[in-house]
Amino acid sequence: MKQRLVSVCVVVALAISGWAMPNSVWADEEHADIIVGYNAGSDRIVFEAADLGPLKPRLFEAQFTELLGSWTTDDPGFSGETDHFEFTAGDDLFLRVINASTYFQNGSNLGYVSFYDGGGFSAAGQIDISGNLGDSLSLDGSMLSSSPTGQDYVFLQTTTDTDNTADRPFGGLHDHVSFDLLDSDSRANGAYGILFQLFSQNGGAPVAESDAFWIVFNRGLDEGVFDSYVAEFGNFSAVPEPSSGLLLCGVALAAFAGRRRRR
Repeated sequence: MKQRLVSVCVVVALAISGWAMPNSVWADEEHADIIVGYNAGSDRIVFEAADLGPLKPRLFEAQFTELLGSWTTDDPGFSGETDHFEFTAGDDLFLRVINASTYFQNGSNLGYVSFYDGGGFSAAGQIDISGNLGDSLSLDGSMLSSSPTGQDYVFLQTTTDTDNTADRPFGGLHDHVSFDLLDSDSRANGAYGILFQLFSQNGGAPVAESDAFWIVFNRGLDEGVFDSYVAEFGNFSAVPEPSSGLLLCGVALAAFAGRRRRR
């Protein structure tokens, strides 16, 4: 049995747009995106959310819960606009997973899925991620498999000049990938964290990459308890030297050329 993500909110900061779904008990849920863009040199993907300090990845929250009937919803998404965030039309954006045990100085109990139950961390839980080109990742604690094989990322979206829609009239990107918690009935209640990195390419050539960031999923916890569990993920510090091509948090970033328009 699978559980699907129903809503996402951000611990640090993000842009939130409200929605309403008629005849649904979830009509008051919110849809939220992690707002990203390029810095002035287009060599970094940067976040609108503030960082937590040197070597501390940002923390984002998400919720696992059962869906009712045939109603479906977006999973955690990413959004940015070409006119304010300097995204270049035609750039492909990808979402990479990181084995947290190798990224953090004190992360020996972590993995691709890092589970916290209030008593300690472990590499536990299976979460599948579906990209937007039929690609997928299967994360099972410290194990990773993918389709196509050999990848540690999924495709998110190709940025555009304009799509003439209300949420993105100036182009850029606004898209989501799908997250499923497998065998959810047998999974323990707690916080399930995945460490991610965004990167972009154009015609296969590297363009930019982001710092690492956590998305931490709630399985069966009251919100106050979950918030305290999420805070525990902020106690890990990244290895101070880059490895495997990853750029670490705490690097000084150029300021945004402008901020995303609110509508």
